[in-house]
Amino acid sequence: MEELLESSLLKHYEIISFLLDKEWVTIKQVAEETRIPARTIRQNIGTINQYIAPAKIESSQRYGIRLAYDSAHNPLYIYAAIYRQSTRFLILEQIFLHHYLSIAQFSEALFISESTLKRHMQVLNQILPHYGFHIDTQTLDIIGDEKKIHFFYYTYLLERYWFIDDFLPQDELKLIAAIISEFFAHYPTLTTPDTSLFLLSTSYARRSSFASNATVAGTRLKMRPRQSKMQPSRQNCANQLHAAIRLTAPH
Repeated sequence: MEELLESSLLKHYEIISFLLDKEWVTIKQVAEETRIPARTIRQNIGTINQYIAPAKIESSQRYGIRLAYDSAHNPLYIYAAIYRQSTRFLILEQIFLHHYLSIAQFSEALFISESTLKRHMQVLNQILPHYGFHIDTQTLDIIGDEKKIHFFYYTYLLERYWFIDDFLPQDELKLIAAIISEFFAHYPTLTTPDTSLFLLSTSYARRSSFASNATVAGTRLKMRPRQSKMQPSRQNCANQLHAAIRLTAPH
């Protein structure tokens, strides 16, 4: 997914990836491995440190540089911080969640110019077919294989927000919880021992994973009437949630 990042942020991603789980290394070593000029690495350390806190790239004239972070936390939150800096990821998120009537309205919502938005969408559409979909620049819709769209945004929400609670307001989280409960009431055959353990699990990450799947399924069903005259039925909703469970429940 990192290939969707702007070139400057992709450099940040590569620097972080190289430094992760390493002790002190010289900037020359980083430059040789990442093929990013040493001068560019030095210039970008300050910028990276501004948004990855509480993690930090530490510098030493004697030892070089290293990535310092609390070992009690999963370092993947650092990648999420990089994604939050990306206008391209913001475009993908907003076009997934909202229906904009025009480029002008969309660019205004993003606080960027129309020309900048068009340029970013053009670049995204050169890469997105690899993921099985593209952005229709006329209707501002996401068009493609629904299963691949679902998987892309499921992965995106987890990598971008890590925990879905950071993304959705409390009322929507409660709604998702209610939908999940209602769904299992309609599908009692899914209450196998493994699935029951899954539902009773206190794993926050797994609950977040399931909620991400439910969020993607619900959002796509809500947006689909723009692409078709068919309205989402209760059975369609159930089928989508059933697919979400199969993706996240233990096998």
